[in-house]
Amino acid sequence: MRTATAAREVTLAAQKDQQAAENALSSCRERYRKATENFRSRLALADVSNEDFRTLKPAIVTIDEDRATVEEHRRKLENARETAKRTAEAILKQVRPDLRGIEAKRREAEENLTESTDHRSGAGHRLDSLRKLRDELAETLRKLDEAEAASGPLRNIAALVNGDNPQKLDFETFAIGAMFDQVVETANLRLGPMTAKRYRLERDLEGAGRGRRGLGIQVFDVYTGKARPTITLSGGRPLSLRSPSRSVLPMSSKVQAARSGLTPSSLMKGSAVSIPKTDRARSTRFCRF
Repeated sequence: MRTATAAREVTLAAQKDQQAAENALSSCRERYRKATENFRSRLALADVSNEDFRTLKPAIVTIDEDRATVEEHRRKLENARETAKRTAEAILKQVRPDLRGIEAKRREAEENLTESTDHRSGAGHRLDSLRKLRDELAETLRKLDEAEAASGPLRNIAALVNGDNPQKLDFETFAIGAMFDQVVETANLRLGPMTAKRYRLERDLEGAGRGRRGLGIQVFDVYTGKARPTITLSGGRPLSLRSPSRSVLPMSSKVQAARSGLTPSSLMKGSAVSIPKTDRARSTRFCRF
């Protein structure tokens, strides 16, 4: 009996629980239905479909951050609109620039830039070529300097031979002058005694004109201490080693022998030198030597 009674009580309790559960389920279903209808109405008010909602559902987590971002964007948009409004008011009376002309100038500037770049590139190549040429010229000049330094003694000798010196005296004239000194020395051996050593012949080293220097003769007067041309002698004629006249002094036997091997006796054909009248010279005399 007790067992049946207990079972009956358990059954009644279970029935009550079942009824309560059914009531709770019905209430939940009703709330779900109302929530679904409310949700759908809200989606309709937001103009969002159920598919859009499912797509945007993951963004619900960051909705607060997104809301702040949107608010910041709105604030910046308002500021930008206000700035645009003020700018529009500021440029209201301004003349709109000629954009086509500016674009044409821009294209022209680009073309000029391209041309200038090409010129710069060409100038760079020319500069490299000129630098290479400069280096080659420097090397050539260095070699020329070395050659000039090495040939310096030879050029000095050539200059002396060709008369490129302050005296304008070439080698041939120097050699003739050296022999001429011997001729003058031999002539003074005769002229000195003839003029009581008042006169002596000298080479005219200075000379005049463009001819060779050092091949003329002048007379030195001991009394006056000055030299003068031979033409100033009484009855005299100008004497020079270059003169073809018979009054030219014969070369000394030493020089003539050195040149042609002639004997002194063959040189004594002589020429006359006129001597001026002086207190010591009684009359004009001519001496052959």
